[in-house]
Amino acid sequence: MGSSATRRLPFVSSFRTALSAILLAGLFTLVGVMPSFAVENEDCLECHGTEAPVIDGELFTKTIHGQNELACIDCHGDWDEDTHPDQKMAKVACGDCHDDKQEDYDQSAHGKGLAAGMDDVPRCQDCHGWHNIFPADDHRSQIYPLNVVETCGKCHSDQLMAEKHAIDVPDPY
Repeated sequence: MGSSATRRLPFVSSFRTALSAILLAGLFTLVGVMPSFAVENEDCLECHGTEAPVIDGELFTKTIHGQNELACIDCHGDWDEDTHPDQKMAKVACGDCHDDKQEDYDQSAHGKGLAAGMDDVPRCQDCHGWHNIFPADDHRSQIYPLNVVETCGKCHSDQLMAEKHAIDVPDPY
């Protein structure tokens, strides 16, 4: 019986060591992300309610992201309290959450142009908006059916852009 108890001790010791390591790793991870969770949209709006880029906080709460209670740092994950506002923040990567839409974009003429190195092709924000993104069936959306002509026309009605990229622009008359 003594030998059986002795055999279990290494397992118990290994289990305790592994459990301790997991708990410590979890604690270090939690401590590492806690400052991000402490940042609320209201904290960002203290400056960005009046300073560039100016965000209409009330309007944002009505957007698809606001309705889904996203925080600024959900998209602007590289925010750092120690270096902001002097740091240049990375461009928002919409495809991180919208991977199916990113695949569609990558296969589109715009996505293929971007992959080919064109720097003046529209990205997500150019068509959908920045902080004013509404569902496509909302009349405030830039891609609402009655708004698409204006949204696409920002580039497609630009004669220099059409000539540069050989965009066929039919004569409306």
